[in-house]
Amino acid sequence: MGAILKLFDRILGRKHPSSSWQSMPGFESQLDLDTHAICRCRIGDPIEWLNPLGPPEDSRMLREQRFCYYSIGIEIGEEDGKVADFAVFWIDYLEAGFKPFNGLVTYRGKTVTLDSRTTESEFGNLFGAPYWRDQDEEEIILFYEFRGDIEWQVEFTVEGGLKALRVVWPALMAEAAQRESYGVSLPWPPRRE
Repeated sequence: MGAILKLFDRILGRKHPSSSWQSMPGFESQLDLDTHAICRCRIGDPIEWLNPLGPPEDSRMLREQRFCYYSIGIEIGEEDGKVADFAVFWIDYLEAGFKPFNGLVTYRGKTVTLDSRTTESEFGNLFGAPYWRDQDEEEIILFYEFRGDIEWQVEFTVEGGLKALRVVWPALMAEAAQRESYGVSLPWPPRRE
């Protein structure tokens, strides 16, 4: 049914409600790693709370329920009118047109510096050891697990530069089949401090 409605919207020329969002002058993009929030919105918050970012920059991706803000390096997923997941990019490894995120990053109430020069070791020094580390010929992914099945998927180039940080719910690692495909040998759920 949803696909049929999307088709009618395209045929009838209806616009997504976000096309009328007004960007707020001086609104600073922020990644808050204490609350797992992007621009003050956490997973499960109403997508309308992203109104200060202005309309998404890609109507094609909007049809896929992806709110792309290429100019500030942010992509947000939407499901049922709520924030479903989000990603912040420092390297446009997908060649989609994302500029490096240069917004404020906070953790434990302090500003931290993350950019494409941040190494895996430096990231680990800031945030501790991940639940799992995966590496293939293309990238390194660190999986950090939090209460409520929030998961960070932190992506690095094989040379060691920070590419992206994704915040998802439910955690990919919560699925036994995914843990098996990644060769995870640790128990689930992870022991939480």
